[in-house]
Amino acid sequence: MLGRLDMSQILLVAFLTGGVRVIDDVAYQAFLPSLLRRKNLVEGNSKLEVSNSIAGIAGPGIAGFLVQILTAPIAIAVDAFSFVISAIFLVSIRSVEPPPTPHSRESTLMSQIRDGLRVIFSNAFLRSIMWCGTMHNFFSRMIDALFVLYASRELDLSPAMVGLVMAFGGPGALLGSLAVSRLTKRFGVGRTLVCAQILTGISRLLIPLAGGSVPAIIAILASSEFLWGLARPLFNITQISLRQSITPDHMLGRMNASIRFVMWSVTPFGALLGGVLGGYIGLQTTMLIAAAGVLGATAWMYFSPVRTLKE
Repeated sequence: MLGRLDMSQILLVAFLTGGVRVIDDVAYQAFLPSLLRRKNLVEGNSKLEVSNSIAGIAGPGIAGFLVQILTAPIAIAVDAFSFVISAIFLVSIRSVEPPPTPHSRESTLMSQIRDGLRVIFSNAFLRSIMWCGTMHNFFSRMIDALFVLYASRELDLSPAMVGLVMAFGGPGALLGSLAVSRLTKRFGVGRTLVCAQILTGISRLLIPLAGGSVPAIIAILASSEFLWGLARPLFNITQISLRQSITPDHMLGRMNASIRFVMWSVTPFGALLGGVLGGYIGLQTTMLIAAAGVLGATAWMYFSPVRTLKE
């Protein structure tokens, strides 16, 4: 509003909001089991993801309208105010949260980190989820780093066409969020996780395989985005619910923090490798390798006790 905005401030805000978002995600995933019974966690996480999907569909359109009418700085201010409203809703929750255990209050930060990692590595289900997620995130970030460049340079799509393609992810995510509870009940937790990761790999493979006329390219990429939007809620809602169900209440925060740290710490390296390989062997070849890696992450689920898990 003062006309003094520069990139350093934008980077600082991105860094701070990224850090706070991690704390928020870890805390809400640990808090949800104190609101719901274990058997209702899939439905609870599904409903949270439905609201997230609806916001993801509506948000970009509202943002464009606000930027057009009020200018970008005011639109950002409106966005910031929306988080204040969100905080008010959270404060209004009246459910009694179990108090931290005395051991948690007395233990050091390093000992709590060790506790979180010990819970993960001593449990075959949590280990499989963590390594699948880590491999997926590494190769998926390679694709994220190159997608817009590949679509515009190699496939010659305009910005409007790229936006149209990416918009198909929202309806897919909404459908996946609505369907996950029924699918896990019908096919079981393990099969849902394995199939969701396979669908994710197929969706990524469609990107470097897109070709032909412009309408054909748009149709293939839109299908990719729709499948991606469908598969990720199926996978994430199910695996988060599983993690919450099998972890003792007093260890939920440490488990969530540790597993997120391992799974997401590889993403910068995936993006960097994608950029480097894209410059040496070409964008399409790099994206084929990355898509194969995303599909290959299914092995961590398939060759583990998770695959046969029913509920």
